[in-house]
Amino acid sequence: MRYQRGTFPDEVQFMIREVKKKITVPLGIHVHNDAEMAVANTILAVKEGVLMVHGTVNGYGERCGNANLCSIIPNLKLKIGKLIVSPTIS
Repeated sequence: MRYQRGTFPDEVQFMIREVKKKITVPLGIHVHNDAEMAVANTILAVKEGVLMVHGTVNGYGERCGNANLCSIIPNLKLKIGKLIVSPTIS
């Protein structure tokens, strides 16, 4: 598999699964929106067990932008039922 800018969700899924075979530490994801896939890639990563999400409000950031937290947060909370912020964080 060739890794390049503009990674598709199936490629992200493959990479996460391969990394999880080698290490057991919690994973995070930081993606850019080069192919308009940042939100989809981030949501899929969380479904694959990634615990930390990097993103920005409205996706503002380098190159074509970052993962848009204004789209990610409601999708994770309302559609998938994920706890967004740990209740133990003070």
